[in-house]
Amino acid sequence: MYKRFNNDLINNLQEVPEGVKIGTLDVTSPTCADDIALLSKALREAQILTNIVELTANGERFTINPTKSEILVFKTNSKPSQEVVVKYGNNQIKQVTSLKHLGIERNETNTPNITQRIETARKTLYALLGSGLHGKNGISPAITIGMWNTFVIPRMLHGIEFLNVRRKDLDQLEISSWFINVKALLSKYDLPDPLYLLRHVRDEKGLNHWKKQAKIQINDFWQLQRRIEFGQRATLSHLCLQPDSQTKPHLIWTNSKHSPNATYKAIIKAQIATETYRLQANRSRYNQHDIKPDCKLCEHGPEDRKHFILICPSLSLRDIRTSYLKKLENTLEREIGAARVARLLGDRDELLDLLIDCSNLEFVPNSKKNRKIQVEVESLARNLVYALHCLRANTLSQAFTSDS
Repeated sequence: MYKRFNNDLINNLQEVPEGVKIGTLDVTSPTCADDIALLSKALREAQILTNIVELTANGERFTINPTKSEILVFKTNSKPSQEVVVKYGNNQIKQVTSLKHLGIERNETNTPNITQRIETARKTLYALLGSGLHGKNGISPAITIGMWNTFVIPRMLHGIEFLNVRRKDLDQLEISSWFINVKALLSKYDLPDPLYLLRHVRDEKGLNHWKKQAKIQINDFWQLQRRIEFGQRATLSHLCLQPDSQTKPHLIWTNSKHSPNATYKAIIKAQIATETYRLQANRSRYNQHDIKPDCKLCEHGPEDRKHFILICPSLSLRDIRTSYLKKLENTLEREIGAARVARLLGDRDELLDLLIDCSNLEFVPNSKKNRKIQVEVESLARNLVYALHCLRANTLSQAFTSDS
């Protein structure tokens, strides 16, 4: 019902010569629902437009609250803005130095408050942490990136294209110059100089060629970085370097996007795979004189990944390890035969490699079927590691409680 009366008001404002126009386009009263702004180039025009609003409101019998209305005077130089007096009826409208219209904060210089926008993005990020954005509450990293791009970045940049963005504003958003960053980025990936691109990449064919070249160069660069990292870090010795690791998540995260429980299992499995899971052997490396590497559950040797997953007798009491390994054996025998399964599962080191990362193992020549087997094996391995993790945590908790 309000829009019906509001439409008459907008028509009345457009019929008068006062207000702001861009060419022949009247932009005097940008409106959304009941949120209306009046734009004028002079104080006299502002008062006339306000009088039109008052007359229309009285004639159509709807009320506008003058105490909720505000005036913002835009400055064209560094001098303090002048005080203006515009009245709605007998009430003077309050003059402010900044106001919000349609969700966009505007000030006297019509420049963005970058500090406030960064703070808004930070608050948005903090608000999403409770729903699992931090990655340990049931949301996989792939969905986390999507949430960041969908909710956080748009809130920080909303309406910035309508404001006068200065060089120092961009510096606050980007820390350093955008052009310098582009040049450094192109140099990093061994791509042509920006000037070369501006001169030679002009048609659609050249643009498509440039995109294809950039994609290949970026993938090759990060694939090389992965190889170097895998060669230097002993903690990645059981992980396989996937050829499409830049564009697809690791097999550990497969089928974990839509289930919080599966995501948490994948987090534990990823910690085991990268040797960041806090076993006694890991803790003793950084506290050799205070912490012993021996397993607290069985005290039979150092508690490393092999001991935790395959050896520790205290984690075999409920047949958790045996039942999952039997399921793994049955799954592989059904697909690749008993003889090959015996070779894979007969050696503990090979079995450990299989359980930690099977993404590079070729079980069958058919790529689709091979991927299906890899997903099944990874799912069993993930469930096994999580079950052992829960049993270990409960056992240590009970031991700590009894000691206390």
